[in-house]
Amino acid sequence: MPQAYAQSSVNPAPFTVASSTNATVSSAAIGSSTIGWLFLAVSFGLVLGLFGYKKHCDRQRSRLLKRQRAMLETIWRISSKK
Repeated sequence: MPQAYAQSSVNPAPFTVASSTNATVSSAAIGSSTIGWLFLAVSFGLVLGLFGYKKHCDRQRSRLLKRQRAMLETIWRISSKK
């Protein structure tokens, strides 16, 4: 088999063209992957933001209910004294 490799002639020109084409393709692939990662980061941020907002609303709702309950208890105490 080594003789078969020695007898074949290889033209180096196609390899240089292919490498410059590969460089263009790889830079396009890098740009595409960057856009993909950016899309994933934004979508994860939106999902986490929505869950955080829901927790915030739940906490605000529980605080409001506690205040309303405390107000009702004071009203009931005042009305029971009379």
